[in-house]
Amino acid sequence: MATEQLTYDHLAERLAPHARPPAPSSNAIAYHDPAATMARPWSPSISTSCTTNPCPRGHREVTSRSEAVATLKARVAELEAELAKAEERSAGHRADLERERDRTDQMVTAQDRLITELENLRTLLQTAQQPATPQPASRLVRAWRWVRATA
Repeated sequence: MATEQLTYDHLAERLAPHARPPAPSSNAIAYHDPAATMARPWSPSISTSCTTNPCPRGHREVTSRSEAVATLKARVAELEAELAKAEERSAGHRADLERERDRTDQMVTAQDRLITELENLRTLLQTAQQPATPQPASRLVRAWRWVRATA
């Protein structure tokens, strides 16, 4: 068995000239047996072989181009229906988000008002706790004291 040493890009070009499968690296090396490829020729038709391996997501064998188009249109319709449902859920979540945002704004405003009120009360408390400084006696009080002392 003779094998050839090819990069993934060259191997992809040789096996499927019109389509390139994703490669792990463009300069990685793959080993290819041309005899094995010739024993199982590649067919460019639309049909797929889902009979030997179970197909993912319920895909089935497609035999004609019109059937493939019909299958794709049906899948597009399914995806559009799923998108519509997701958009409905999203609209409901959007309404919840807006309601919570309004409620949060109200709470922040109330918190700011309470912080200002607390600062004012602390200032009043500090003022009330300071010891009273004696006020100088007025002239009338001093005169009265002099009259009482001399009498």
